[in-house]
Amino acid sequence: MDLMIRICFNKYNRMDITLYCFPRDITIPSILAVFVAGNVLYVVWIMFFLRYRRKLDMARFAQASAEQSNLVQIVTGMQEIKLNNCERQQRWKWERIQVKLFNISIKGLALGQ
Repeated sequence: MDLMIRICFNKYNRMDITLYCFPRDITIPSILAVFVAGNVLYVVWIMFFLRYRRKLDMARFAQASAEQSNLVQIVTGMQEIKLNNCERQQRWKWERIQVKLFNISIKGLALGQ
């Protein structure tokens, strides 16, 4: 049997024999080391983006509360808004808040991808 293996490998050059033997040299500790290193990199990656995600969430919450406050103000003060003819200013204020909310959402989507 040993003679047959030598005859078969004699046809190939040294590089083929090296490539054939390579998977045998990989051991369980080396696979474990690659797995642990990958997990550590993943945790560092997630922790970095969680910090940025927290900032975006705080900004989104602040803008959402401003939107809610402005909406309540518009609904409860509808008579005064119409009497003082300031519909346009109130609408523009509402639109500016909506644009800020949209920009924060776009940043959140960009972070998610």
